[in-house]
Amino acid sequence: MPYVLLGSDKYKSTEVEGEFARTSEIAAVVKSITGRALRVDQEVEIPDVPASLRTEPQNRYHRRAIMVVIDGSHVGYLARDDADRYHSAISKVEAAGYIPTTRARLWAVERRGWDGPTKVHARVSLALNEPHMLYPVNEPPTVSYSLLPWGNAFQVTGEENHLEAIAPHINPGSESIAIGTLHRVETTSTRGVVKHTVEVRIDGRAVGSLTSTTSPHYLPTIQHLEREGHIAAAWLKIKGSPIAAQVTVQAARAPELSPEWFIAPMQVQPLSPPAP
Repeated sequence: MPYVLLGSDKYKSTEVEGEFARTSEIAAVVKSITGRALRVDQEVEIPDVPASLRTEPQNRYHRRAIMVVIDGSHVGYLARDDADRYHSAISKVEAAGYIPTTRARLWAVERRGWDGPTKVHARVSLALNEPHMLYPVNEPPTVSYSLLPWGNAFQVTGEENHLEAIAPHINPGSESIAIGTLHRVETTSTRGVVKHTVEVRIDGRAVGSLTSTTSPHYLPTIQHLEREGHIAAAWLKIKGSPIAAQVTVQAARAPELSPEWFIAPMQVQPLSPPAP
């Protein structure tokens, strides 16, 4: 089963190597996807296609090699330095029984060489986050939930009161991505005015709240999912240190949800085995 890596929708800037040794496979991929074979001097670009990453421990030249596979064909490798950086993260996804998957750009052309025969020239590039940003630092909720699509950032407030809950998910010197849940909370002011705001939690523990201004962006979604028997989950971006942290909610607002999102709960596969 594919596991879609976080950041697969980003710019495809990670270059693949070794395409020159896989030109027949690449030509077959082009024909399979476009329905036509490569022709001399006619460049073909496939701007967005799924690509899977697979470790190749039997590779005698590099034990940490990572293959790039498109449409079932091996089209190249991550560069050696990239493979060393990504090997642990990719191996974790494979160990959980999934196939790490992202998006790729493929360019190819057939040229006639100076000595007569034609040769295929190709270039493949991938969308890849940094290794520690390929999947969330925590596991998805164990209760019934639906994950909101990635969206614009909204700052969480009150993190300073919940550092104990946030600290385990901080990646010092960088950012990390977690799956949080959004909960409707009712408060009453000293004047008796009732307000509904959104409390943000990670693994069931509060890490802060959205303000009375930003909470309405998510309250309709939370209420809709409550009626369906689900909890609203959202991507959270975390940065800071164990003594000061910032959390932002990265989730689509209620008016931004597509019709497809309502068809079935959107969920993420767990990467760790369930607790005994």
